[in-house]
Amino acid sequence: MNGPTGRSTRTHDFRLPFRGACCVPVASDVETQTMPFDLAESFLLAAERELGARLPKSYRLAMLRENGGDIEIDDDDWQQYPVADTSDRKRLSRSANHILKETDSCRGWARFPEHAVAIAGNGAGDQLVLLKQNGVIAPEVYAWLHESGELKKVADDFSLLKTS
Repeated sequence: MNGPTGRSTRTHDFRLPFRGACCVPVASDVETQTMPFDLAESFLLAAERELGARLPKSYRLAMLRENGGDIEIDDDDWQQYPVADTSDRKRLSRSANHILKETDSCRGWARFPEHAVAIAGNGAGDQLVLLKQNGVIAPEVYAWLHESGELKKVADDFSLLKTS
């Protein structure tokens, strides 16, 4: 159809497909996984110097391969905190919520264990932590429940967790 100027008055429908009564995408429409990336060992060593202890072998290997990602425990999704990587702007941005920063932030919460290292969060305040004992960070992984302050063992070793 042409308008008074001779141009087409046809409109294009650029709306995205949606489900339900509104145009808000549903979870299945949006990719929500984080994008893990490899890590140079020098950044891992720097984090260990700041922590004053060496991280467990399985956790170190996982971070060197994929510095971040998701963990699933009992149908609960956890987003891993990466190790700070300042090698370029993109990696600096991707690792802004690194384990040192997140651990420091958690220490401001009531009942957060003084010797814990936060390695992942579930978005509701709970944290996955490793515990430092006698200058060594043990391989066991615990869930710290922010409402009660309880520590609940979820794995004997980081390598036993389901990661994606």
